[in-house]
Amino acid sequence: MVALATACRRITRNPVRVADLFDIGEDVSTVAVVTIEQGRTFAAAWIERARHSEAPDEAFAAARVMVWPEDNPEAQARFNAIMDDILAGFWTVVREPVAKAFVSAANHVITSRR
Repeated sequence: MVALATACRRITRNPVRVADLFDIGEDVSTVAVVTIEQGRTFAAAWIERARHSEAPDEAFAAARVMVWPEDNPEAQARFNAIMDDILAGFWTVVREPVAKAFVSAANHVITSRR
């Protein structure tokens, strides 16, 4: 492999490491412990992205909490306002549990793979 790296270096006239040529499983660097601050950062980013996707609307529809009022624009506006209020409360309530779940899962995986 060193000979191959040397040949590549001569051809490209640039430094070439063996690891650049093959995935040889170099170690992955991780933090020693995932903190609640990191969990909160994860939760905030995840919630922000999720809020701007179709997932909350689809999940809300799947839960069948309300029935969409066909052909009634005023009732549709009320439906959307109620759904928005429910989801706003949901995002507030799940933020800290998501952060804690992330910390727990990440620390478990990192510890088990050392």
